[in-house]
Amino acid sequence: MESTMRTDKMTLTDYEIQNSLAKLDHFLLQLDENINWDRVKKTLEPLDPSRKNVAGRDSYEPLKMFKVMLLQSWYDLSDPEMEFYLNTNLLFMSFCRFSISESKPDHSTICRWRNRFAESGMFDLIFSGIMTELQELGLEIRQGKMVDATLVKAHARPNRKVVVETEPTGDDEQTAIPTYEASEVVVKESCDPDANWVKKGKVCTYGYKAHTMTDSNGIVVCVDVTSANVHDTVMFPDLIEKAQLSEGDTVYADKGYHSEQNKKILERRKLTDQIMHKRKRNEPENETIVNRNKSISKRRYVVERTFGSLKRSYGWSRTRYIGLPKTTFYLQMRCLAFNIKRAMKLISLSPV
Repeated sequence: MESTMRTDKMTLTDYEIQNSLAKLDHFLLQLDENINWDRVKKTLEPLDPSRKNVAGRDSYEPLKMFKVMLLQSWYDLSDPEMEFYLNTNLLFMSFCRFSISESKPDHSTICRWRNRFAESGMFDLIFSGIMTELQELGLEIRQGKMVDATLVKAHARPNRKVVVETEPTGDDEQTAIPTYEASEVVVKESCDPDANWVKKGKVCTYGYKAHTMTDSNGIVVCVDVTSANVHDTVMFPDLIEKAQLSEGDTVYADKGYHSEQNKKILERRKLTDQIMHKRKRNEPENETIVNRNKSISKRRYVVERTFGSLKRSYGWSRTRYIGLPKTTFYLQMRCLAFNIKRAMKLISLSPV
């Protein structure tokens, strides 16, 4: 197998391309100029193949490949599509710091690097580092945290039943109009061992659940991914723990999170409880509680707006991959990509 040479040497053509791109007003150029990628590079050092004497097609710098994952998240690109654009799109090349004369990763290399990132368990550290960078640029993580969960359909499709017509043969009666006997057959399609079924309302979904906390600007503070049948309230303590909230902060959540345990968690951490009250069976309606629930509901629209953006533009409607580790990394990366773009917009709108 032909080895891939690693190089940071810029050719004259590369400088000319950078000078031409600098005249553009584009999000990627603004981001590349403002983020201190050296910090991110240092965080990713443990994944550097050169530290493990790995040669061949995977021998790329982790930062370059991490930027490839970000581009896939922003532009919803498959691995073959990403391979094509890395070889044809000068802006993408420049953002990832690939020289025009340098060989680019192919789709299989991109896939292997994604698996490497997913299996490393380093995402929370990377996420924290980039969020710190954004805060130093002027992003304010606002008081008031919204907790909610959303369903994400699995890439795999489970077994389904179809009706198959039986064609008459031999001595069976033949007619001009088909009157075949119908049989019900179970068609086995691809399956995902980590996905599961859940019924919400009248709709059944096979897949995963993304348990998320956002601030009042819609910035995602943290996210956990489970199979779809894990109840919302079970993941509430993990989100509170991971978010490391300051005393006095307010936590908003819908009725699905109402439990004495969750209330005690907020009380113990000195956080303001704004979880909607869920009436017990035969409990009389209380106007004060009804008004409180309405007030909380009006504040919670922010997390629903974030889910809408993630599903509409960042692939959260359906995962591209099979298995919890790959799906978790997929959703987390798209979440980080959303945060970066949302943060850059908020920073540009903030008063100087």
